[in-house]
Amino acid sequence: QTFAPYLIDEPHAPASARYAPSGEARILPVHVDRNRYDIYPRLLYQSATMLGVDSVTGCTTSMAPEQYLTYLPSNSRGLLPEEVYRELLPSHLLRGLNVRYATAPLQNAEIDGWLRSAGFRRERELERVALYRIDVELPRAYFASEVHPFSEAELRRGLLQNRADVRAAYVEVPEAPLPRAAPEGVVLHANFKKPNSAVMQVDSAQGGLLVVSASYDPDWHASVDGQPVPLLRTNGLLQGISVPPGRHELVLRYQSAALRQALWLVAFGALGFTALSVLRRRAARRA
Repeated sequence: QTFAPYLIDEPHAPASARYAPSGEARILPVHVDRNRYDIYPRLLYQSATMLGVDSVTGCTTSMAPEQYLTYLPSNSRGLLPEEVYRELLPSHLLRGLNVRYATAPLQNAEIDGWLRSAGFRRERELERVALYRIDVELPRAYFASEVHPFSEAELRRGLLQNRADVRAAYVEVPEAPLPRAAPEGVVLHANFKKPNSAVMQVDSAQGGLLVVSASYDPDWHASVDGQPVPLLRTNGLLQGISVPPGRHELVLRYQSAALRQALWLVAFGALGFTALSVLRRRAARRA
């Protein structure tokens, strides 16, 4: 399957299916009845925010980050427990995770009530599920209006219980001062269509923390105007970049150290095999 973590690739849906294109927004499945669904809604599951890991190959529901699961657990099918949906749906955390759509079982009044009370409206019924939409999600990249040191308790209080601003950020910075907030900062342009890179143009008079709604991983690398900068774990598992004052171009690239090591091993193996073959042929000629 060709499936990027930032884009529902609609041409890969069955010809008879009618699903709203999500563009760069995410889809959250709200299913607690444990029924099985056909393959295309399963792809919607894999696009769901926080139920998988952004990677070069896409989202994998069985690889939810361990740190995230300590306060919002999911099961092996990528669905959340009922009590977690009740907490997550109306929360600022969900707004900051760029969730615009939700799918839910047909004829389930309880889940319909959860979604409507959280601000989702039913857009239409599909073959197996109902599609809901909300229009208050934050973009894939935004400047933080508040910056706090990370702790699970403070993150829960601020963004799950909605006691902080929706653009508040909780950052893990063990040996450096916290980045500053930048409520006036703007993202002029952002391109998230490639699964292993993103490019953004931003402007902030005083600089500040840019939050990017993509899973933090050490193999992601950030640069500002071509100069490498640290990538900060933000809000438990998202990416954060401290941006200097002014207008800048930010680039995120996925460069797997393990993949590079594997390619070097393959190259050395090929060279070794070639050298061994040459030696054998020379020995055979001498014999």
